[in-house]
Amino acid sequence: MNFIKNSFYLLSFILLVSCKSNQVKNENSQFVKVKFESEMPIKINNNDFTLTLYGVDDNMADVSASIILMKKFKADEIPFDINIPFPKDAHELIEPKVINLNDANYYLRMKWDNNNNSKEDKGDIVIDFNKKWPNIDLDKKETQVIYLKEL
Repeated sequence: MNFIKNSFYLLSFILLVSCKSNQVKNENSQFVKVKFESEMPIKINNNDFTLTLYGVDDNMADVSASIILMKKFKADEIPFDINIPFPKDAHELIEPKVINLNDANYYLRMKWDNNNNSKEDKGDIVIDFNKKWPNIDLDKKETQVIYLKEL
């Protein structure tokens, strides 16, 4: 009986600590508002997609961008708006380290397997880089627009 009682207290403590750590994470997060739209109608067959927020130092050449956030979202139609969370210290996640915060640049990448065949091909939804590069200003309070197209 003591084992069960002690296990209960231990699980309760772990649950309490994990809730507190999630609370701290949320307090250290901010959001950027993004509207996704398309010039052509796109039929949504699979409403699940993943967005990845990357960060890179604009003064560094030939370095890979660092993943700041990777998160799954859902959308039933285009256009749609979402709030993308990011940590307040997003610049600290960029490797190599950003020396001047003004040199930190952020952009989005989308993986949307709209035709459900597990590969990026005709019928999938992608960011329209020809229309506008998907840079994101983490300090901007106004809604930012990213254009989509169907492959």
